[in-house]
Amino acid sequence: MTPVRLHCECGLSWDQPPPLPADPRSVCPRCQAGVTASVGAAGPILEAAAGPFRPGDTLNGFEVLAEINRGGMGAIYRATQLGLNRTVALKVILPDKVASKSALARFEREVQAAAKLAHPNIVTVFATDLTGPVPYLVMEYVPGIDLHRLVRTGGPLAPLDAVRYVRQAADGLQHAHEQGLVHRDIKPANLMVTPNPLDPPATPPRRPVVKILDMGLARAVGPATGELTRAGEFLGTPDYVSPEQAQNAASADIRADLFSLGGTLYFLLAGEPPIAAGNLLEKLSRLLTDEPPSVRAKRADVPQELDDLIRVLLARDPADRFQTPAALCDALDDLMAGGTLGNARPGGPASGRLPAPPSSKTVGPRATTPAPGPTPVMAPAAAVAHPGGVRAVCVAGDTLVTAGLDATLRVWDAARLAEKKRVSGDVGAVTAAAVGPTGGWAVSAATRMSPADIGVQVWDLVPMTEYARLKGPADNPTCVAVSGDGRRIAAGTADRELWVWPLDPADGKVVRFKGHAAPLAAVLFLPGGDGLLSGDEAGQVRQWDLRTAVGKGTIPLSVGRLHGLAFSGLRLKQMAAAGANGLVLRGRDGSLLPLTGHAGAVRAVAYDPAGDRLASGGADGTVRVWRASDGASLATFTGFTGAAWCVAWSVDGASVFAGGADGTLRRWPAAATG
Repeated sequence: MTPVRLHCECGLSWDQPPPLPADPRSVCPRCQAGVTASVGAAGPILEAAAGPFRPGDTLNGFEVLAEINRGGMGAIYRATQLGLNRTVALKVILPDKVASKSALARFEREVQAAAKLAHPNIVTVFATDLTGPVPYLVMEYVPGIDLHRLVRTGGPLAPLDAVRYVRQAADGLQHAHEQGLVHRDIKPANLMVTPNPLDPPATPPRRPVVKILDMGLARAVGPATGELTRAGEFLGTPDYVSPEQAQNAASADIRADLFSLGGTLYFLLAGEPPIAAGNLLEKLSRLLTDEPPSVRAKRADVPQELDDLIRVLLARDPADRFQTPAALCDALDDLMAGGTLGNARPGGPASGRLPAPPSSKTVGPRATTPAPGPTPVMAPAAAVAHPGGVRAVCVAGDTLVTAGLDATLRVWDAARLAEKKRVSGDVGAVTAAAVGPTGGWAVSAATRMSPADIGVQVWDLVPMTEYARLKGPADNPTCVAVSGDGRRIAAGTADRELWVWPLDPADGKVVRFKGHAAPLAAVLFLPGGDGLLSGDEAGQVRQWDLRTAVGKGTIPLSVGRLHGLAFSGLRLKQMAAAGANGLVLRGRDGSLLPLTGHAGAVRAVAYDPAGDRLASGGADGTVRVWRASDGASLATFTGFTGAAWCVAWSVDGASVFAGGADGTLRRWPAAATG
């Protein structure tokens, strides 16, 4: 295959045969000299050899305190400017790069570009020496975290936070634009926010400020720019580079920076770049041909107006984007003034509280308003989901989640019944799961051998990472539930206890209920979120009041060993229980109506969103649909080779999903059963 010319930010260009890497630095002959590879949780990590300076060394009146970062061309140190006793960032060219004329020229260009700029959202240059034995640049030291690490550490951001950060970066880019400069490497890692939002809040609170870093690829716009790249060379970061810059770096103008800023905004909300998969060649091919992606396809709580704005930024044709950063600033200001972005993310992992997962924020009415037009009826379908068995199937919004004994949680495309992504690793054999009301997060219960590992895990489904682990139970949780407003999580345990965790301290403390005589098998929140139902393996069902933290008595249902509970809603106020002795409906007057049809035990039951129908899964491998008002049988679905362990409805009530002991996930159209 034809080699592709790559250009590394260290200044070296070479012809690379396919397959191409996602980051040219990983195969750059110069950068790999003196570099050792190790493997971390996220894959290969490059660790550069020791730099030329150690703590305590001085360079022209600057005392090195610590190395804080390293790139293909230079190392950056935190240092003290001794004459002024101020902390600065000291950037020097690595020893093996000093001999490179192109590297020195690029370093000189960075100094000259940065010296033109004086803006609160761009790192300030204090001093430089490019002619001495060790060329260096002294810059403002920014204590904080770059946006790439912020998202990787704390998860995707609340829409309002993301917009505020990008708004500041756009303001800095407007200043650079007015000075005739194009950055050409805007990306989350080159945007620093100070103070670190993950740190405990300062007293008094400080407003987060975004600073643009690394002018190393910047160029002046004009006929005589001293351009150091040739046509056909790749320059920038492939995850965020614009199509025109990928084809010819010398042709990029400020609209290329706006494209990169759009990709950055997408990353802040979705937890991944707009084109996340593939090697360099595949990414560049999709960059030049694919339509701009929708972040709402990854995260339903993002307002449509914000999704539309990102698509404008990511337009392939520069003429279709915002033409200046100032125009983008105006659009972002209008968006924030419109009130659809909700609130900034409260607290943080280090703030001493447990905020709701970042993907759970309800942002404006569009987060819960279904798309207009008729819902297409989805044909019957099946997919292999979890070897060993599917223990949970959950639906919220357009999110379909399954969990199983293979120690994974999986997110599915409901229409195609195709897996989109999964959580694996420290999950454990999952016994129960539930999804948050916006579909952006989920909780799971798993069998754990070590007491230190016991707890309910909270998963952010955008980056597919564990967000928190709720501790307290001494034995494994066996069932979980999320309140309708997403503010509380409940779990029943094998040692006969019921635990409830608030996601916001304002909603109260962690509550533990006792009273069951057997391990719990089912738990659910009643409408309003202040009431709970829980059932145990002995068949006892109890009701609890969260406001008073006391029990309200037991409810007889006569289903033998309990497997599942469901509540129809406020209209019918009907309850359904699935157990070893079959399926029973309990009316608001306390009457019991057994539903016959399954051969043997009934393992799961769920009401449709309107509360008019219920679906049940049986040990006989069938899934049945019933009319809630009188228990009439409406449909019977088959296909499992073992028991149907779990059932759920689509949000429009048009489809029934079920998971089975045979490891398959199945879907049937149910619109005609009403």
